[in-house]
Amino acid sequence: MKLQTRLRAALISLLAATVVGAGLHAPPAFAADPTPTPTPTATEEPRPEINIPELVTESWNGTTGVDTMAERWRKAVADVAEFTPEPEVRDAALAALATGDPATIQKFAITDKPALDKQVAARKKQEAADNLAKIKALRGTGGPYFNAEVERVLAGSDSDRAAFLAYGAQIARDRDAKVTADAAERAAVLRERVRLIAAMAPAESNVKRAADAAFADDDAAINAFLNGGYLTAARADAAEREQYLKDLEARNEAAEELTELAQKSARASEARRRLLVAHGEGVRALQQASNAMAAAANGARHSARVLAGTGTAASKAAELSAANTEVKRQLGYAQAAAREAGIAAQTATAAADDLIDTGLEHGAEWSQIAQGMSEAATAAVGATQTAVHASDATIATNNAQGAQAQAEAHAAQAVKWREHAEEHAKSAAKLAAEAAKQATAAKTAATRAKKAREQAEAAEAKAWAEAEKTRRHRQEAEAQAAEAKRQRQIAQQEAANAAAHRAEAERQAAAARTARANAEAQAAVADGAANRAYDANDAAEAAEGRAWQKEREAGQARDAALAAERNRQTAEAKAQALRSQAARADSEDGRDEAQAAADDAQREYLVADGAARSARGHANTATGAAANARSAANAAAAAARRAWAAAENARAAARAADAAADKAEASAKATHAARVRADSRAAEATAQQIKAAEAATSAVRLAGQAAEEAVRALWSANRTKDEAAAATSEAVAAAAQAEIAVRAASAARDSAAGIAAPTDTAIAMVQPFTGTDIDADFTQLVAEQALSIGEEQAAAAQARAAEAITAAEKAEAAANLANDQVKPAFNAAAQASRSAAAAAASAAEAKKAAAQAAAEGAAARAAAASAARADAQARADAVAARQAANEAAQDAAIAGRSAQAAQADADAAGAAATRAEDDAAAARNAATAAEQDAADAKTAAETAQRYADSAAIAASKALEHAVEAQKAYERAEAADRERLEAALAEPDPSTDEQSEILEQLTAEQQELYRQAMALSGQDLMDFLQQEGLGFLKGLIVPEDLEECARNPNFEACFWTVIDLIPWSKWRKIKNVYDLYKKYEKWVEKIRDARKKRDELRDLAKALQKCLTGKSKRVTPAGFTAAPAAFTVAAAASSDGGLPCLKIALDDVNNAFHSATWPSPEKNFLDHYKRWGATIGMTQQQYLDSATSLVQRLRQPRGTVGWNVDLIDVGFADDKLKGRKYKNLTTGELLITTLDGKVITYHPVAGG
Repeated sequence: MKLQTRLRAALISLLAATVVGAGLHAPPAFAADPTPTPTPTATEEPRPEINIPELVTESWNGTTGVDTMAERWRKAVADVAEFTPEPEVRDAALAALATGDPATIQKFAITDKPALDKQVAARKKQEAADNLAKIKALRGTGGPYFNAEVERVLAGSDSDRAAFLAYGAQIARDRDAKVTADAAERAAVLRERVRLIAAMAPAESNVKRAADAAFADDDAAINAFLNGGYLTAARADAAEREQYLKDLEARNEAAEELTELAQKSARASEARRRLLVAHGEGVRALQQASNAMAAAANGARHSARVLAGTGTAASKAAELSAANTEVKRQLGYAQAAAREAGIAAQTATAAADDLIDTGLEHGAEWSQIAQGMSEAATAAVGATQTAVHASDATIATNNAQGAQAQAEAHAAQAVKWREHAEEHAKSAAKLAAEAAKQATAAKTAATRAKKAREQAEAAEAKAWAEAEKTRRHRQEAEAQAAEAKRQRQIAQQEAANAAAHRAEAERQAAAARTARANAEAQAAVADGAANRAYDANDAAEAAEGRAWQKEREAGQARDAALAAERNRQTAEAKAQALRSQAARADSEDGRDEAQAAADDAQREYLVADGAARSARGHANTATGAAANARSAANAAAAAARRAWAAAENARAAARAADAAADKAEASAKATHAARVRADSRAAEATAQQIKAAEAATSAVRLAGQAAEEAVRALWSANRTKDEAAAATSEAVAAAAQAEIAVRAASAARDSAAGIAAPTDTAIAMVQPFTGTDIDADFTQLVAEQALSIGEEQAAAAQARAAEAITAAEKAEAAANLANDQVKPAFNAAAQASRSAAAAAASAAEAKKAAAQAAAEGAAARAAAASAARADAQARADAVAARQAANEAAQDAAIAGRSAQAAQADADAAGAAATRAEDDAAAARNAATAAEQDAADAKTAAETAQRYADSAAIAASKALEHAVEAQKAYERAEAADRERLEAALAEPDPSTDEQSEILEQLTAEQQELYRQAMALSGQDLMDFLQQEGLGFLKGLIVPEDLEECARNPNFEACFWTVIDLIPWSKWRKIKNVYDLYKKYEKWVEKIRDARKKRDELRDLAKALQKCLTGKSKRVTPAGFTAAPAAFTVAAAASSDGGLPCLKIALDDVNNAFHSATWPSPEKNFLDHYKRWGATIGMTQQQYLDSATSLVQRLRQPRGTVGWNVDLIDVGFADDKLKGRKYKNLTTGELLITTLDGKVITYHPVAGG
């Protein structure tokens, strides 16, 4: 029963595991047929009925073992892990979730999180204090925006300060840096403007000087110049130019005018009131007149010499004027003297008249001399007058010559000024042409600047378009990166969820495993109890079997005793032992052991029932844990699927981000190329702007120069006009002076002509007195000199007049020449003015073109700057896009790893759930097995009680048989002793008999036989000799040994010999008890040797008998000779057609029961012949198959798939019980006794 139940339980467990693993419905296990129980006989006393409670179990309700509160805590902590912004709290929550331990998760929610919140608050407080200190240290360390932002956040909140340190400070610094950069850029622009102003301003202008000074100074000077300095300098330049123009008009307007007023000296002479006085006064007057005449002549001559000398008219004019003044002064002297001489002459004439009238001619002659001196003085006055006229003519001639020189000089100047005007006109024309060229260049530069600007703006538009594309691609990459990050976070969260679910599944699996272990432990307890119940049942059964066996043995002993009585074969000691054991089995062992086993089986049933109930509870717990584990596994699988989906989405987002980054980089490259083109075009526009500005500057400079040339040409024309006017004026002056000179010459001729009469008169009057009167001689000399000087001076005056006329003519020619220069000069000035106007127009056009080029350059530079910003933006966007793509790739990789981890966790959770389900199934199977064990234990207890009742009946019957056997033994005692004595007296086999025996045995059996023969011939003396007690031989008489040998009781023989030992030899024996134990072993060894000898002898005899008739020896395969023990009978033996035994007899006797045959050997051969040989099995194969099957079926749950019945075996009257095993699938059959001896075995061919 125990083996049957164990096999059934093993089969049910195997089927359950198979069904759970395959997901199929498990059919109910095959139930063993109920074991038949022996019916109590009428003589059996009724036993009290044992009350065995029913085994009550219940199915799992779906909630047992499921911890719903733990799931609530887990979800709460999962929310904390997902939504808490603080990393330490979030990490601790994830770590708690990762453990999967509900106690840890609840501890985190109740204890750890508040502590972490306090730590976070303390950290934030410390961070706020640190941030406040850091920001206070930043006061005044930056620009305006930065300092203002510092003050703002110091007055703000902790979050404001944290945000400021995180990014606000950098933003403020960037704004300050931008302001600084803008200011620097503005300063550079203003400085460039000042440079352009300085470059375009005329040389030596106030604007240029101020611009150069500001350009050489710092930015403050630049600002001051642009804010007021430029206007002041421009106004100063305008004022200076206006003054310059006025000065040009006021130059050289004055001309010298030379007017000489001739002064005539009054003639005065004084006559002597009296002739002498008059004579004396006449002489003195004549001397004065003569001196004045001489001085005037000398002055005139000097003037002539001066005039004829070197030097300019202007340089001569002063000297001539002085000389003329002197000559005129001498004329006055001469006139005064002549008046005085005339007065004296008049006086003398009056006196002479008086004299003449008186008639005194001498005296009269004195009047003539006085008159002559008067006439001589008059002649001297004439000569002086002529000298004055000559001097006037000389001055006029000098003036005419001076005017001539001036006119010629003015004419020469007029020519030069005309030439200058023409040159200025030509220069103005050239400058105008050059200004036109510069204007053309400026317009060309402006056109090129415009084209460059348009190209720059096109490049700018392209740059911004590409930058916008880059921005969109960056936004797309960032969006995809954000999506990848979100998906990565989802994957990580799902991985965390999967890990949590895995942990939960593993925890539940562990719970299921624990529950399974508990269930299996309880099942083991139940199984143990059931096994013990089975053991008790088996013990009761064995006790019953032993009881019935003893009853049979008692019956057999009874029969044997009767047979021994008949055959005199049973010894009294053995009959007495059988009777004693039968009596004890009946009185103590049989009944008590069976009842104790029944009581043990009842107790074990109660244990198995409790264990079954506990196992069912643990099975329910395991089922709940398995459900939780499967729920967690399903959640983990769902999380893994979501993680995989998130990973796939993250990879898709990463690929999209990478594509967007590639596009962003491509568009950024296009933006950069456009920026390069914009820079190139802006540089070209700037270069053209500079060229236009330089051309405009040059045009303005050239226009200014042309204007200056025009002004100079006009000035030269005006100077030409002025010179012509001056030359005309000088010619007029020269003509006037020539006329003056002519008038002076005419006057000199007239005055010279007037000298002759007074001279002649004077000479005539003094002629009579010459030689005799010194005064007359002097008068004559003076008169002659007057005439000579008059003629001389008149001639000189005439010469001067001619020279003056010549000078006037030359001056007129020079004036004409000068006047001829005026028109060409003004024509040149007009041409220069037109050229200046053209140059100014060109300058204006150039300035306009320069302004346009400047605007175009600025626009181009603005476009380039904008393109640069677009390029910077595109580069930043491309970098950001690539960074986003890299982050997306990293997030995708992390998401993939998270998905893999989630999948691994899901797989692990699934495996854990499967294990949990397996454990739950195993727990349920264990519970079912425990329940079955409990039921089996109950059945075993009931059966054990029946066995105990049956054992009591057997014991009672055994007692009856023992009593009968005792009686038979007593009757056969004497005959048995006689048989034993005869057997002991039987001689050993002869040498021939031993040869025949050995011939039938194998070499190994022959050796065993020889050893058995050697040992079986030993006696007590051999034992004593082996133990070193050979000295006892002298103490034992042969009669004692003979008596001992006749007595088969070795124990009695030993003590007989010991009793013979004297007390003096006992010290050599030492411990008699140890010696007895050794003797027992030796006796057992002798008995075994005799038994082996008899078995081998009987085997040899049987084999010898088996070879009679038509038998022959056959050598089996694998042997070189045919050993006797393996001889195959070719013909039927003499024992009813049974084959000869080919295997060891002991193996057969140990494995088989005799049943209805006289011996196990016969039973084995009979069943082998019918069931083994017919399918080609050898005897050894048949024996091994039967014994191995017995061992398998007796294992726990070894009878799964077998039908087991308790049946009667042997003869009907011996009530021998056995078990019938039949394989429900193959039909294989085995019948054994209750102790496992084989009755029959029906193998299956090919099995």
